[in-house]
Amino acid sequence: MSDLVKRYTASVFFDKRLWQADITGSLAHADMLAAQKIIGAEDHAAIQKGLGQITAEIESGAFEWKLDLEDVHLNIEARLTQLVGDAGKRLHTGRSRNDQVATDVRLWLRSEIDLIGGLLTDLQVALVDIAEKNVEVILPGFTHPPAARRSGPRRHQLPAGPRACGKNAGHGRHLPEQPGRRERPRLRD
Repeated sequence: MSDLVKRYTASVFFDKRLWQADITGSLAHADMLAAQKIIGAEDHAAIQKGLGQITAEIESGAFEWKLDLEDVHLNIEARLTQLVGDAGKRLHTGRSRNDQVATDVRLWLRSEIDLIGGLLTDLQVALVDIAEKNVEVILPGFTHPPAARRSGPRRHQLPAGPRACGKNAGHGRHLPEQPGRRERPRLRD
């Protein structure tokens, strides 16, 4: 097979980000196999030790990702078998590649969602800080053309939580009128 075709069909260079999930899933699967007495204690210990060494190699940058092995799963499986022999091959007993991929993706997504949740919380805190520092700032709040209600950062950055929607999202209350100015009458809210 040509290198061009290998690069086109291989996913290892973008799915290697799943390596932690793949190892976590493999360790859990090895635990199940040992608990069900499908593999012996010696194989179980060898798999755990081998996956631990692979983890250290990946974290240190010493792990060699091979294009010929196509994906993260085959790369880890091949290295495990190289390290622990046939015990590494027995790790796939009772587990299809589809099961492995589905588990890896789910575990990876869970960790990414946790990361994103933390980042969203940080963003919300930053928006509240900005709004609190700019309470007196007046900004146009375009609810629908051509009229606009006066508004401030609290209304722009902190509309009304996750349920804010529609033309009046974030503009539920008027700011007090400036003395000597008269607001145009509105036909509808």
